[in-house]
Amino acid sequence: MKRGVLAFLAGVLVLGPLAAQAVPASTDTATNSDTPTAAPGPILYGDNNGRLWKWQDGVRTLLTPDTLSLTLGGLRDGSLWGWTTNNGKSRFFTIKLPRKGSDEVPAPRLVGSEFSTPSRADWQGDRRLLIYENDDGSLHWEVWKGKEQVSVQGYDDGRTLYAASLGPKAGWILVGRTQANRPWLNLSGIDTPAPDGWEGRLSVALWVPEKADKDSGAPSAGKASSKPKAPPSVHPWAAGWGAVPPALPQLIWWGPNGWQQPAEALPDGSAGVYPQLGAPGKLGAPVYGGWAADAGTGTLHPWFWDGTAAFVGQTQSDGQPVLLFAGGKNGTALVVQHTSAPWFTLEDGKTSVPLGGLQPDDRVVTADVPAEPQTSP
Repeated sequence: MKRGVLAFLAGVLVLGPLAAQAVPASTDTATNSDTPTAAPGPILYGDNNGRLWKWQDGVRTLLTPDTLSLTLGGLRDGSLWGWTTNNGKSRFFTIKLPRKGSDEVPAPRLVGSEFSTPSRADWQGDRRLLIYENDDGSLHWEVWKGKEQVSVQGYDDGRTLYAASLGPKAGWILVGRTQANRPWLNLSGIDTPAPDGWEGRLSVALWVPEKADKDSGAPSAGKASSKPKAPPSVHPWAAGWGAVPPALPQLIWWGPNGWQQPAEALPDGSAGVYPQLGAPGKLGAPVYGGWAADAGTGTLHPWFWDGTAAFVGQTQSDGQPVLLFAGGKNGTALVVQHTSAPWFTLEDGKTSVPLGGLQPDDRVVTADVPAEPQTSP
């Protein structure tokens, strides 16, 4: 399934009037030539040319009509969210997931006021992060709380943005690569330079809860606890790959303890690792996924970091990782987009499963992942 060793360096971005009625979901019969496969477990959601879709059991089902122009942002609290596009103006929307066994998709519910259509966006409560990547190569973003603009900032030095995220209560984080091929990180308006000499990029921007304290809120002997359990603190994390040349590329991150580069993340026999995506893990630290290059052939293998150790898969593949599953019934795996059929595969390092029914111009955004069994990122 090899298609060019460095094909994964290309980014995947799609930009996206609302009808006021619920619409029945329609099964899209225009699939690629692959035979739909048995579902590996997750239900995928994405968009294509302004329409939202759902993928399950090898079948891609359109959720919204072609009279709408929607960009999917993600899945939160049982609802899809994103933003509309209409003559250069947008509003956020939510769509509750259909009830089990129902084919009717509730109509989008518009939230908040209009804003200029962004390249990317994030949304938490009454706060929104709007990002504008302009044709001249400049980049700027705005942070709003209700109708108040909290911050506006930007660059015109040719740097590239790879990921951005709002904190659950406050703050924001943007990451990428400078024109000089150095990682860059902006945390709530403050640039945080990488250590001297590091080259590479940051591609992950996350907010991760601290590991739960087993004793926190636990009742004392024979008595119920009178003190409510405090929610864990949430910290920003940024990650990607880099090194001081001529050292091999490997995992780098910035977190509560500053910049780090764990040597154990670079496996023996590897010509470099390229973390692409991340998700909160169970250990109070993120789980990462990407590629490891074979030192002899340059062949790419799936690579995962669970917070303490690296795992390199035996399967050979390349392409652009677009979604990471961390935990749940499917374990840790990547959804990878390719430049030829099969257009998407699920890669866990042990098997490579074609996701039949998805189209080459689909944008996979999020997933509803079955929970991990109680008996068993």
